[in-house]
Amino acid sequence: MSDQIPPIKLGYYDPFDVFAKLKNDLEIKVQLTNLHWRKNNKDTLKSIPQLPTKFVEETPKIFDNNTLGAGFKFLEVNAEELLERTVRLLNVPYTRLMFIECENIDTYKSKVRPLIKEWIKSCVDKSNGPVDWYLVFYVPNSDAADTKSKTRVFEKLRLDFTAEGEIDRCIRLRSKYSNTLEENESWNSLVGKLKNGILYSFTERLETLRNGLVMLNDDKEKKNSNLMAYFALLEGFARQFLLMHLFEDALVEYDHLASVLKEHQNNSGYFPNVSLDFSSEHQTNLMELVSSESLFTVSDTPLSLFKLKAYVFAKQFVVLDSLSDSASSMSISSIHVSEFLRRLHVFSAEIVKLYATSEVQKVLVSEWSYQLIDEVLSRDVCVKISNLAAEQSDENISQISERFGELIFVQRSQLIKVGQTLNYNIGGILSDIDLYDVDDTKGSTDIHYTPLKQTLESYKSFENKYITLTGEAIKHFSIAGRPRSVDALSIDLALLDYQNKNYEKAAEVFSTCPDFYGAQGWELISKSLLEIYADCLEHMDEKAEFFSADENSISRETLLCKVYLDIISSMKSKYGGRVFKPEVIEETFKKFEKIAPLDDVEYAAETLFDIEPMPHLSFAQDDTLLLNVEVNSPFFRELNLKNAKILLNNIHGDVLEFHNESLIINHGLNNVPFSATNIVLGEFKFQQFSAMIGNVRISEDFNDSNEAFIFTYPTNMLLEIGNSTNINLTTKSISIFINTGVSSVKKSKIRLWSKTDGFEPISGIKAFKLSDNSSIDLAEQDPENLTLSTNELEANTSYEVVIPYIISGAINTTILDLKAQISYETEHGDRSQTVAKYLDTSFSIAVSVQDIFKNTGLYAKFSIGTADIDFPIRILSTDLESNEKYEVSTSFKAPSLIAFGEQPGSFFYRIQKREGVKYSEDDFLTLDIRYRDLKEEIKQILKKHLANELAKTGYEKYLSLLELLLNDLKFNYTHYVTEKEIEIAESIHFNKKLTDSISKEDRAATLAVFENSLRDIRVPDLAHYQLKDRHLFIDVQIPSVQVVHTVEFKIDQATHYVIGRAINTLLEINSFMGDSQNENSQSKKKVQFESEISTKTHYSVELLTNQDSWLINGKTKFKFDLDKSETNKVVKLPVIELSLIPLKVGKLALPKIQILHEDIDQSDEYLMEVDYKNENETLYIVSEAINE
Repeated sequence: MSDQIPPIKLGYYDPFDVFAKLKNDLEIKVQLTNLHWRKNNKDTLKSIPQLPTKFVEETPKIFDNNTLGAGFKFLEVNAEELLERTVRLLNVPYTRLMFIECENIDTYKSKVRPLIKEWIKSCVDKSNGPVDWYLVFYVPNSDAADTKSKTRVFEKLRLDFTAEGEIDRCIRLRSKYSNTLEENESWNSLVGKLKNGILYSFTERLETLRNGLVMLNDDKEKKNSNLMAYFALLEGFARQFLLMHLFEDALVEYDHLASVLKEHQNNSGYFPNVSLDFSSEHQTNLMELVSSESLFTVSDTPLSLFKLKAYVFAKQFVVLDSLSDSASSMSISSIHVSEFLRRLHVFSAEIVKLYATSEVQKVLVSEWSYQLIDEVLSRDVCVKISNLAAEQSDENISQISERFGELIFVQRSQLIKVGQTLNYNIGGILSDIDLYDVDDTKGSTDIHYTPLKQTLESYKSFENKYITLTGEAIKHFSIAGRPRSVDALSIDLALLDYQNKNYEKAAEVFSTCPDFYGAQGWELISKSLLEIYADCLEHMDEKAEFFSADENSISRETLLCKVYLDIISSMKSKYGGRVFKPEVIEETFKKFEKIAPLDDVEYAAETLFDIEPMPHLSFAQDDTLLLNVEVNSPFFRELNLKNAKILLNNIHGDVLEFHNESLIINHGLNNVPFSATNIVLGEFKFQQFSAMIGNVRISEDFNDSNEAFIFTYPTNMLLEIGNSTNINLTTKSISIFINTGVSSVKKSKIRLWSKTDGFEPISGIKAFKLSDNSSIDLAEQDPENLTLSTNELEANTSYEVVIPYIISGAINTTILDLKAQISYETEHGDRSQTVAKYLDTSFSIAVSVQDIFKNTGLYAKFSIGTADIDFPIRILSTDLESNEKYEVSTSFKAPSLIAFGEQPGSFFYRIQKREGVKYSEDDFLTLDIRYRDLKEEIKQILKKHLANELAKTGYEKYLSLLELLLNDLKFNYTHYVTEKEIEIAESIHFNKKLTDSISKEDRAATLAVFENSLRDIRVPDLAHYQLKDRHLFIDVQIPSVQVVHTVEFKIDQATHYVIGRAINTLLEINSFMGDSQNENSQSKKKVQFESEISTKTHYSVELLTNQDSWLINGKTKFKFDLDKSETNKVVKLPVIELSLIPLKVGKLALPKIQILHEDIDQSDEYLMEVDYKNENETLYIVSEAINE
């Protein structure tokens, strides 16, 4: 659109009729290209590739003759003249030329020179604005003498009008040149001077206008009284950049003008008539405004706000269109097109908002908006880019397609508004909702825009245009990736099809549109369209292609069933009965009850009524779990539901199912009971509600916030998984505990599952009563399939089933993932109960043993403590039992004691072999440790207190649940042991999931009982509570040695010894050989060669002395032999006489003695013990001075 930008005006004065002679050459050769300009030295250099120009003749009648001069001193202009001066400044050519032809010097002096001076005075010195000027001297074709004369005239001209140091303002052009070089030089000189002159005038003009704006901005009063002049200055400033083809700068300035205009648009002094009469307004056509050089004139005719806004928008449009034309690629061009389309959308909406104040005005504005959009979209660049958008896809194309779609949508809206004046209505249209208040008076007006007038000649042409525009908008929104807009427009077309009774075509769209509008939150629209969709389906034949168009074919009855439910569900929407009248809902219910869908139909129950399961469950004494569900129905009729279920699940994947085979839901709040006989214990989340209503299954998936703890009452069957009461370290085992409650069990089947890798139950499963440890017979055992059966189990009895197991493979884990189930028969029917648990099989008790060998026998020291320093244990008793081979004795039977942290208890036993018994590697004794975890002990006590308190208040049914709260408590164990009083270490924090499982009516009172039962509990006598003890059985292997050497220094006793003086001593070594050596030696080597057979064992002895402490005189190294046959008796070696000389004062430890077996290497195992009699003895050494 750069051809719509006015060219740069070059004014010329032609008193000698020269222009006509040069016109053709001027048009061809004066082409201004590659201009470069910058505001100042610091600014970036900007290039102007091409600058069109236009020669405009000026005659003396229109010379400026401005008495204020070219400087245009704004302060010297009164208010009335300001606009006029501004307009005249903007009309001054950028450069002025005077064409001259003169034959001789006399003519020049008498006629030409005075004329030039007068022109300079009137058009340069008294110019209306900054301007550059030049004198063009024309030389026609002539002889040599004539040429010489004209040369003299030109030199005189240059001398008269070119001051020293100034630019040469004289240009000579000839009608004919002697050579091309001379010709080019002459014309290039003209072009160069014109470039410089234009750039000079442009820079000076910007400065002049800027000064004027600064002056008015500084003087607010003068600005407000001359607002139109202020607008003219702003527009003139922006127009300078536009004329110079500096488009980016021009856009910035026009945007600034638009913002200033918006700021002052409510100034009633300048814009009194907001309700513009469009019928009397000129230049509403965009193209007319585009080609308009300026709106501002010296006349007194006021400009309307619309005219100003339209003019500024037209110039913004010109700039962006020019940027698009000059873009290096279509993709970049589309960016500029997208921007002016966006601005067009905003501008159109702004004008509509300002002027659509009456029905008549509304139609005029709509016509104007329709025409404006039509003109823009029909431009070549828009057509090209629109076609390009359909073929290519990138971010820029997507954005411009969105702009096209939005404008076409606006154009369609204006078409509808104009069509309404002729009673052309598109039935049920949803997309066009007027945002502005208008009066209700219908008006009529003539349509002036010919294409729109032709469209409105008939309803059919109007409808066709509506369909065309909607289709175009859908196409562009599809490219732009706006599926919601595509859906909304498709629905508009579907409504038109429905109006025209094209039911099948309309149904294709309506099959998804309720979901679309529902997702937008437009529930009223969504539900309203359902009735139309249902009507379409009711009018369609069962064999219509719509029902079998793809692989997911569906019957007409099935679809109608779902749609009827959608209509019925509108009663639960936030708009309630306002969507459909009650009689419509009732009629739809009747249709729904009569229809029989051919396919399985599922529907969301939450859209029909509110369902809230209560987290507090209850048990009946027949081992039935009860659940109450609140159902709030909005329907003023009974709902009959069949096969209703509530499903709960847990982290183990278990599902707990509650049933109600037949229930009736009335209007309002209903409390509905559900029951379950196959019970799974633990923490559950409500998963799903389902039921049948008519032939449709309705369901609702509950969210994660709905949780419940499933727990049993003390009177009911209770199944638990735990560590066995009696544990033997040689066999791993877990136990299933069964508490039968008030009902006896005729027959039961127990199953065990484990997700722990390598877990394998083995044979040896046992069952017994916990009350008396009496065994009970199992009817059936199948460890391989993890099942077993029992006969009758007594009521109110606790049983323990011990299941031995192994962990196969290389896995070593103490955490078992277990699940157990008991299925049993009672007088009330079949029942089952399932429990899952991550069982920690690690011990709370830690045991270590130290063996001490003496020649008089074996001593065992057992250290028994807690495995976790934070949880002490109570050791009730320890017993290392004698057997037929070994006799065990102890000098002290310890009472019960508490093992804290790193403070274990120690227990000593002497082990002696009975007469005539030989040692075997398989010999062992059983250590029985009876103990209790202190935490479990306190919990058992608290449970008994809690049970008593709950029984007093009638809340004993919550005992099992409240026991879970005890797990989170922390206790002061030191206080408990020393003061025999239970003290809670921290304040009680209730687990909300647990407390919510108590009914609202009982919750506060039950928790109060719980808290009170934990206060001031003294425990003077533990026997009163009948606490459950644990037993740990450890098979302790009897250790053996082949020889025990007893080593002893015999020293004369004295209170002290003197440093440096010898101490006489005897070293005695006695050896005792046990009977295990022969067996061990045989086991070491199954075959011995004859040369290897020996009856002796060889030993070496060495005294290890610290040379800083002792000097030893005597035999410090020697060897001795023992006869292997001399077993079970003491062999005394010869006594060694030694002399010990102390080298230090103080208490000195006796020298160490090392005895080694010399017949084996380090890889062989040889069991030998050395009993150092003097191991911890010291001698007190004093100095000679003290001794004296």
